[in-house]
Amino acid sequence: METLVKKLNQSMKAYETLQEKQLSLFDTTLIPDLELLNFERASAFTELKINLDHFLNIIHRGDDLVDLISVYQTRINTILKTDDLLKEKINHHKNEMKQHIADTNKNKVAFQGYANSTRASHLKTISFSG
Repeated sequence: METLVKKLNQSMKAYETLQEKQLSLFDTTLIPDLELLNFERASAFTELKINLDHFLNIIHRGDDLVDLISVYQTRINTILKTDDLLKEKINHHKNEMKQHIADTNKNKVAFQGYANSTRASHLKTISFSG
């Protein structure tokens, strides 16, 4: 039982540490690698789920775990709230990237228009490609 609780604590701590790292990454990195972030969280979540499932299988055997269950419920709720915050940051980042791409496309069209107008007036042209 002690080993099981230790593993669960370690996997919870690892997941919480990963969440903290990923949250700070959005504040310090211009373009975070969302695919890598999702992979890291999926791996850590799988480990946490396995250890939590093992723990849930043994809690039915004794009433002396009520305090421990309460502690884990609180930690799980905190993890879920932090995941919601991460989802918000990821969605915000995706929306910013979509807007940046749309703005870039508008600029590209404008530059092409300028290039076409200079060609028409027989001026030296600058080629824009994208």
